[in-house]
Amino acid sequence: MLEKYPHTIFIGHAQTFWAHIDKNYKDDTSNLYPKGKVTPGGLTRPYLRDYPNFYGDSFSGSGLNAFKRDEEHGRNFFVQHQDKLIYGSDCNDSDGFGEKCQGAQMIAEIRKLVPDPKNKAKIVLGECKKVFRI
Repeated sequence: MLEKYPHTIFIGHAQTFWAHIDKNYKDDTSNLYPKGKVTPGGLTRPYLRDYPNFYGDSFSGSGLNAFKRDEEHGRNFFVQHQDKLIYGSDCNDSDGFGEKCQGAQMIAEIRKLVPDPKNKAKIVLGECKKVFRI
């Protein structure tokens, strides 16, 4: 579909997309939030790398899990794919902070893993503006 519709923007999101950062992940609905170190070589990276019309929404609970489970891998992933990640939040907390707000937790994770302020701004807002033309 990515090749057939090169002018259509696709956005990877949710459990299976983020579980597939790991080469060893096998589709398993009983394990949608895998834990532990990530084995590089999963399906997520080549989609982001090889298709200019494909982006990742890194701010679902599964995205948060993907970055927290292996922060070294997460740090490298942010650097490598900073131009392909957009912000969207699954926060169900109307105040926008606290344990229930995954968006606030993800912003804290970005602050920890992405030292460059320009890259932080790009990941949190810049790429969204580009993709959605706002």
